[in-house]
Amino acid sequence: MPRRASDEELLAGVLHLRIERWLEQEGVFDVAGFGDVELAGELDWEPGAGPVYLRRLDDRQVWRADITITARPATPEEAKTALQYEQDRTAELRRQLDARERRIDALQAELRALAAANPAVLPALDRLGISPEQGRQPDS
Repeated sequence: MPRRASDEELLAGVLHLRIERWLEQEGVFDVAGFGDVELAGELDWEPGAGPVYLRRLDDRQVWRADITITARPATPEEAKTALQYEQDRTAELRRQLDARERRIDALQAELRALAAANPAVLPALDRLGISPEQGRQPDS
């Protein structure tokens, strides 16, 4: 009975096949900062690795790119999707914003206390858009 390939071998093999098809179907494609390239020969890959020969069109130089693909189960951190990373980042930014808003509220409370003790501070509060009484907005 033939040996069944492992999940890792199956996934790596399919990825190789997809890359090969993509390169063959793509024809000429642009590599930013390098130029237009095309496949310069048949791909002859062993399972998991192989060279890819590409020709840069402007100078006809052939380049060899050694591609190795391995597969393994992702760690929980690696398995996070872009959306999950974005949600985590949004939550962190919200925490930072809440902390800054609390700090602003505390500073405004200190300024109100100063204004209560020294009415000469009231014009400065008005210029800053801070009401002398908490919870009220200054008249515009």
